[in-house]
Amino acid sequence: MKRTSSSVVRECRRIEAAIEAHCDSGPGLHKRRVPLRRELLRLIVTPHEEPAGLRSVPIRVSRLRHELDERLRRLACAIYLWKQHRVSKPRAARLAVVPEIDIDYVESLAGSTRDSLAELTQHFDPTVRADVDGHLEHLTVSIDQRAIEDLLLAAAESYAVKAGGPGRKYTEIYGLCFGTRKDVPPNGHAPEFDRILNVTRIVTQIRARGRAYEVTPNDHSARVHRQVAEQFFRHLELLGDYHTHPFPDLTALKERRGWRYSPSDESSIQPWLEDTRSEGADPRFSLILAIARGGKSGRRAKRLGPNRIQLTIEDYFFILAGYRIRKDSYYDQKINLVVPQVMDAL
Repeated sequence: MKRTSSSVVRECRRIEAAIEAHCDSGPGLHKRRVPLRRELLRLIVTPHEEPAGLRSVPIRVSRLRHELDERLRRLACAIYLWKQHRVSKPRAARLAVVPEIDIDYVESLAGSTRDSLAELTQHFDPTVRADVDGHLEHLTVSIDQRAIEDLLLAAAESYAVKAGGPGRKYTEIYGLCFGTRKDVPPNGHAPEFDRILNVTRIVTQIRARGRAYEVTPNDHSARVHRQVAEQFFRHLELLGDYHTHPFPDLTALKERRGWRYSPSDESSIQPWLEDTRSEGADPRFSLILAIARGGKSGRRAKRLGPNRIQLTIEDYFFILAGYRIRKDSYYDQKINLVVPQVMDAL
């Protein structure tokens, strides 16, 4: 049996009733009916916007803005699925875990104000769009043999060979990942899809400023690398970046979980994304290669999780971790990292 009401719908209808009473309370106020209803619509689908016009209506909207905030976020996800990914209303409601009556109500309210919900979704909170797009995308990053060799050689050298200057030892390094992407269409009408990024070239920035526990990318180097890539291997695109996390020994690497990104890693990626996206690129991942010496010598490879691979080469110990870059420029771990040649060789 289909529900006829919900906490969101009841609260919105309470606000609607207050709007109607306000617009009937004086001459000329009827002209404010549609603008105020439009503010209510935006309050529902973009709840962090300040409802300036509704302040004149003697009604509290705090419950809708605060107590039901998580419910409204999920409702926005459902509407985004419905309008941008053409998922049916019933399935969008199930995926977002909201009653279908909530979507019906928003559709009716938008009809009364003659607003396009499809256009409104373009102004949704970036986190909503990132949550939905990230849920539908199944991302695989496959690194081919030449690319992983470039990465391991640069990382081992920067770790083993002392940098210039008194007291200097190993340093972090930074670089860019180039390759191709392929989107595998869904089966039937399912909105989910597989995105496969194949990394064939990894380029290390020689002019990046590296220290033992941080590296500052060189913006000029990044532009030069992108320009050269555009001229000499135009069939490849910028897919992501990488940097290393060196540690004095294996114990320190494991204790500090050196394969994880730091808050500064995540915040520093955002201006780089703005720059590269403005040039038409769309980087989708970052790699972190933790490196130390210690443990058993030999040649071994081991999968630690979907996004992590452990490699041992002689007395060098590596953990390579991949992190997906969401559309809102934050990281998550929803990535399948594949290094087939290395896994087979070791």
